[in-house]
Amino acid sequence: MQLIAIKVQTIDGTSEIYRLGRFMPLKESYCMDKGVATDSIRLFFDGYEIKENDTADSLQLEDQDQIDMVNEVEQHGDGPGVGQIA
Repeated sequence: MQLIAIKVQTIDGTSEIYRLGRFMPLKESYCMDKGVATDSIRLFFDGYEIKENDTADSLQLEDQDQIDMVNEVEQHGDGPGVGQIA
């Protein structure tokens, strides 16, 4: 499996390196690894919202490219977001 490492940047400025296969659905894989629902976050690459079936290959991502993550819960103030404690 060909792996790619991408930087995931959150709205609060924190970031992490995330590794996945080039042909794996990026959003689905990220959410599964983080234990969150796919509708609880939004991912963006160069202003394009990443859909559930988009892959690193289909988006032409390269190693160390950055994607931006917006937590829908934080945006709407409905409770704790990813990585927050209630």
